[in-house]
Amino acid sequence: MLVTSAEAPPPEHTDGPDESRSGARDRSWPVAVGLGAVIAAVYLLTMHPGIGRGDSAALQYASAVGGLCYPPGYMTEVLAGKLFCMLPVGPDPAWRVNLMSVVFGVAACLVFYATVRRITGVMWASVAATLTLVFSSIFWGMAVIAEVYVFYGAFLILGIYCCVRFVQGGRKAWLYLMALALGFSIGGRPCELAVLPAFLPVWAFYRRRVRLRPADAAVCLVLFVLPFCVSVGGVLVQYAHPSSPAMREDVLSEEIRLEALGLPAKQASQRGLRDAVVYSLGLLWADRRLQADVVADDAWQYTRMLLGLTAWDRPSDISGLRLLERETGIGVSMGILGIGLAVWGTLAARGRYGWVLLGWGMFLGNLCYYVYNHRIDSRTFVIPGLIGLGLLVGLGAGAVPWGRLSARARRAWPVACLAVPLILLVANWAKVDRNGKDDWWWVSAMHRLAEGPVPQDTAFVMTSWPGNACRYAMHVLVDRPDVTVVNAEKEWMNYAAGHFADLRRPIAVPALHLSSPEQAERLLQRSPPAMADLALVLLLPPPATVTAP
Repeated sequence: MLVTSAEAPPPEHTDGPDESRSGARDRSWPVAVGLGAVIAAVYLLTMHPGIGRGDSAALQYASAVGGLCYPPGYMTEVLAGKLFCMLPVGPDPAWRVNLMSVVFGVAACLVFYATVRRITGVMWASVAATLTLVFSSIFWGMAVIAEVYVFYGAFLILGIYCCVRFVQGGRKAWLYLMALALGFSIGGRPCELAVLPAFLPVWAFYRRRVRLRPADAAVCLVLFVLPFCVSVGGVLVQYAHPSSPAMREDVLSEEIRLEALGLPAKQASQRGLRDAVVYSLGLLWADRRLQADVVADDAWQYTRMLLGLTAWDRPSDISGLRLLERETGIGVSMGILGIGLAVWGTLAARGRYGWVLLGWGMFLGNLCYYVYNHRIDSRTFVIPGLIGLGLLVGLGAGAVPWGRLSARARRAWPVACLAVPLILLVANWAKVDRNGKDDWWWVSAMHRLAEGPVPQDTAFVMTSWPGNACRYAMHVLVDRPDVTVVNAEKEWMNYAAGHFADLRRPIAVPALHLSSPEQAERLLQRSPPAMADLALVLLLPPPATVTAP
């Protein structure tokens, strides 16, 4: 017989209304407090110390100036980041935005603990499931830098919690809050629509306990769409101010790119509701094409990460590549023991099939999007799937196989389940730690760039990986409105450099994009030390030719 306690078989649990466990919840609050303290301590010790790179730096910049992030805009997180930037803590706004990720990561995990606790009724099983998610490399790595995945994942977890409360208690307030929470999650990251169908089996399985009227569905639809409407409105507000610090360089970058492609540029003032909706849906980046070889490699890498085969991967000694590998999913998520618990949770469901279907539905729905997305950082998109697997881990840990284990083994079962996240903690720490010497070097290099001699009217032309950080350094760390930072992809970097050459402006470009290594070495020696440390060369008028490799 399968039961949910390591001490004695309790009465069979059902997922009907159950508000009678308030006393148990009250007695378990010290466990929740201790769990939160452990998670916060680990995340703060491994949090990035300041300015990030790429998308992370873009979010830090948008939060500091109150602007618009890359598509789909992430207006909710930018607004929250703006509030965190106003806090009187930490060295600079970039650090505070990193702190925001930690705060939302800890909050998400505590809500996840409460969710699994309500489903299983087993405290230590809830702790095991929560820590398995907490110490999975993707979730952990994205919770200690300025990023979008854990922030919006927190709203997804809140939506699941509200769903559980509604199923168990039947109160419509939880249904409406669920719709609003899912609206914030999916409205901010429309790609998470792939996991929304996973909630339909929950309704189908428990529909006799919680009946929905058409009026309830209408209210839920309004609440679900509301956050997306707010995002569209925020984009329209930014379109109305194309010369603001938040928009001017992105607008210029887009105009130069369209000129390079021979396409007419649309003025920011001409962009209307349709453009704002397209931007907020992230459709500006919807250019994916399924490639069998790429999909196969992505699937293999994802499988390796889930099974823990990546625990023995050694990142390159080159700092830039090492950081990029951490961004794209190095480390172990769930692990083979976690997957084993998830499978056992499926087999030992015993009346909790709605939650089993929700867990697998989230994983499979997210997997479908992962296969479709297949970009260099695609493994950073799998957090919704990991949340689904985490629910199944909680079901598996809470279902002790009494009839198949000896008394000693039954007593060891909780220890074995808690060993799963402990293994992840040990395997992933060095791989996801964002407080290492290379991270500190990058932060100090950005500060030196901001404080160093940068000629008047310099135009930085580079890809977004370093470009967003340079923009933050020039416009947030120091107030240099004369400096322009344009993100230019390799295909049109030469055209962008030529645009500023025609204006007789100094140009800073990555050395590797010059026409020859000898030219790059010669110009590096002449460039300011703060730029040379970042492998940037300063081209004074008339500039040398810049070509993409």
